Amino acid sequence: MPETSVIWIDADGTPHTLSSDAEGVTILYGRSGLFMAPPLPIEDVVPLQDGGKLRSITYGPRIINLPLLLRAASQTTLRTLKRDIMGWFAPDRGDGILRVTAPGGDQREIVCRLVDGLGIEQTATSRGYLSQKLVLGLKSWDPHWRAVNATQISYQLAASTATFFPWFPIRLTNSTIFSEFSVDNTGDVKTWPSWVIVGPGDDPVLRNVTMGKLIDLTGYSLAVGETVVIDTSPGVKSVVDQDGVNIFSSLSNTSSLWPLERDSNALSIELSNAVAAVSEIQLTYRLRYFSV
Repeated sequence: MPETSVIWIDADGTPHTLSSDAEGVTILYGRSGLFMAPPLPIEDVVPLQDGGKLRSITYGPRIINLPLLLRAASQTTLRTLKRDIMGWFAPDRGDGILRVTAPGGDQREIVCRLVDGLGIEQTATSRGYLSQKLVLGLKSWDPHWRAVNATQISYQLAASTATFFPWFPIRLTNSTIFSEFSVDNTGDVKTWPSWVIVGPGDDPVLRNVTMGKLIDLTGYSLAVGETVVIDTSPGVKSVVDQDGVNIFSSLSNTSSLWPLERDSNALSIELSNAVAAVSEIQLTYRLRYFSV
């Protein structure tokens, strides 16, 4: 196997090693769908003209096919193993995570669900006395791999000196957190960050200067202990307070829940009437990749 390990984390969060003789499961060669997701061109037909016009290209959902070999010391144990695997991958229980560790030690994972393979064909070539071959079909609607560990950066007004934590250059004006800095997205595609704003403070504004976009909560105030959580992820797109109440309507009409584009992003953050060592803005994101 080229990978150090391949692990399936089921919908309950339980990990299962798919490349371990100890569990009686081995991944075979013949895998597919582990690299770039299928490009999905969006095009228009041009009247009275041959061909068409490309509007844009996105990436469609991907199918990952994993051939497995199951082995056991008895037919009873083999039957139990097959039943267990059906429970690991049961798609009605929710999304699971396929996690791959490369030979260099770096890890990537993808969120997916079973769509085929556990009907299990029992033919002369797929089934032995104490073994069973099968091919799992896993579908990922978000087609890109992601880093296992998120990157988190915190910005806080220092107690006595004009510096930010952890290291970015800042300007301080009348108890205002104001920072201009750069975040380098070293992944292959854009990534969607989340933000946590911790009060006290007023009029938070988060800008992606590179894109010319902003998240503007001008007019919104946070008391001590109050928070705003902003999740820009596709399919989520939420702005909630510390009680989970939807405050999306507090965004200005010019706001958009922007991503971090690939390569360098010039950002700025603002929070008026901040309190040293209490008020804070946290940025969290995961790098995303074409392949394992």
